[in-house]
Amino acid sequence: MTEIRFGTDGWRGVVGEDFTLDKVRVVAQAIADYVNSIGDPKKELAVGYDARTLSPESAEAIAEVLAGNGLTVLLSERIVPTPTLVYAIKHRSLAGGVMVTASHNPPRFNGIKFKPFYAGSANDEISRTIEGRLGKEEPKVIPIEEAKRKGLVRMMDLWASYEENLRSYVDMRVLQDAGLKVVADPMHGCQGKLLERVLSGTSCRVKTIHAEPDSAFGGLSPEPIPPHVEELQKAVLEEGADVGLAADADGDRVGAVDSKGQFVTPHQIIAMLLLHLYNSRGWGGIVVKTITTSTLIERIARDLSLPWRETPVGFKHICQIMQTEDVLIGGEESGGISYKNYFPERDGALSALLLLELMATEGKKLEKVLTEIDAKYGRFRYRRKDIHQPEEKKKKLFDSLKSNPPHEIDQKKVVNVKSFDGVKLTLEDDTWLMWRASGTEPIVRIYAEGKSFDEVDKLLAIGNSIAQQVEQSDC
Repeated sequence: MTEIRFGTDGWRGVVGEDFTLDKVRVVAQAIADYVNSIGDPKKELAVGYDARTLSPESAEAIAEVLAGNGLTVLLSERIVPTPTLVYAIKHRSLAGGVMVTASHNPPRFNGIKFKPFYAGSANDEISRTIEGRLGKEEPKVIPIEEAKRKGLVRMMDLWASYEENLRSYVDMRVLQDAGLKVVADPMHGCQGKLLERVLSGTSCRVKTIHAEPDSAFGGLSPEPIPPHVEELQKAVLEEGADVGLAADADGDRVGAVDSKGQFVTPHQIIAMLLLHLYNSRGWGGIVVKTITTSTLIERIARDLSLPWRETPVGFKHICQIMQTEDVLIGGEESGGISYKNYFPERDGALSALLLLELMATEGKKLEKVLTEIDAKYGRFRYRRKDIHQPEEKKKKLFDSLKSNPPHEIDQKKVVNVKSFDGVKLTLEDDTWLMWRASGTEPIVRIYAEGKSFDEVDKLLAIGNSIAQQVEQSDC
């Protein structure tokens, strides 16, 4: 079953081509085999699904296979964000959970995420073990109605306890009288009017756009970054809102827009919330960031005398550290962030609420907070460019970059080369340029960070030029 491959967080494919109900059952059987092999006496799993095409049918098919293997299933009654499923694993001490979603990918994709008993992303060992079981056994199936009669599948609403969990983590007292005006944008995904419900009863006013779940996401690409947040930016200005808060399709990533309609990058969000948790809550711990995340995070950690770690891309690497060590905050450039005293997984709604807590505590808008951070730690600006590259050309590019990396970029000396995930070149002034292959799509991502957007765009152009030169060369 070599055509099914797990990426940084599960398996994804094009609906009707790679992603079919037959393959969903094959993956479910491999997950069931894994869970039955680990010796956990509690063989109970949650199954959730998003708004994508084939998601409800896939969730039911997964439940039928898990039940067919003697496992008990808590099947969500309706669409849920991934963090809701993850919280159910932690709250109910389950053996794991299966989420049908393709996260932030375009509408033509769907996929499956497996979340183990520790309520976080499956690590490489677990993913490889499941992959190794694909196709080894024919899927064992008990039809859904029979499984319900036997008590092997129970329908459950996972929302209420999760929403209460958010309220218990965030300082609702400071939000009670904050009077913040918020525009929320779930991008036609799972989150819906979640922020409205959590903040009901406070003085905060929330208007939600793109609230209705839609398998086509209203023509949007459900990733909370430019240019996909343009309608949120317009809405913030039209409403005179204090902030705009977005989530990706399955609700585990956050995006933000300040009161001037300017996009706030995930790097800046991590920086602000790191400082907020340290200063306002008095919390310490390790700061963990992925390799594509801003140098700004390192500077703040050093200034606060906090240890910091850098991991490959993929929240599973942050999750592993959070399971065994005292982590204050762990974040990635795509907007996935988790926090001390929480489960070791991303939660876009929690990140959004913590931003509101920060604004209410300090009595400042995000642009004011960011101006102060720039003044103290230096100005960092970041962008990413995606270019289409088939697999064979990806290999050629990275073989070349690793064996013969440039010694100079834009007349600046390359002082450090990291190649544990893609290739990252750090320059003498702490700016950097990086290439990394997507684990789920035929693209190469080019990342750059500089002191201005003009400098970043120049670095991206250089990165693209290098990629094109390698592609066209004979070496």
